[in-house]
Amino acid sequence: MELKPSEYIEFVTEASEQARAANPHVEIIAGLSTNSANGSVTGAELYEDAKGVASYVNGFWLNIPGVSAYDPGVTQADPTVAVAFLNEIYDHGI
Repeated sequence: MELKPSEYIEFVTEASEQARAANPHVEIIAGLSTNSANGSVTGAELYEDAKGVASYVNGFWLNIPGVSAYDPGVTQADPTVAVAFLNEIYDHGI
């Protein structure tokens, strides 16, 4: 969903609201991935995703997938996207 920020934001927002309705003290960590079978995402796109849900979550985990049976569309791990995302946070905050 990272390639479609509106869908990512809607999903994370709805899921966090459901979780907090069940337990107001739950810690919510949203996942972001640098690469998937659905295509490559940029650091700027990940930043927009994270910024859009920051008020609904307690933090993020960042996945830099490599080639595996779990995500056969990935041809190689790309840490440069993660670095670009972290630079966006450093430059602009969340």
